[in-house]
Amino acid sequence: MGFKDYTTAGEDFYNLVKAVGSNCPNNRDDVMMIQYMLKHLYVGEKAHLKPPGEMKVDGICGPVTINWILTYQR
Repeated sequence: MGFKDYTTAGEDFYNLVKAVGSNCPNNRDDVMMIQYMLKHLYVGEKAHLKPPGEMKVDGICGPVTINWILTYQR
């Protein structure tokens, strides 16, 4: 399950327990956190950059989720 973590400087960030993507464990809660964050990344002025496919926050790391992850990483 994803959780809020802190740097040594006291800055907070969200972290995952296990990796999400191709050839990764893809724990349901971790996948849902990534799906939620990616879905909300591509709104407003970044909407035109949204990858194809409808992102569903369902915890399943299928082809749409993989494509959105890879698009983000580019």
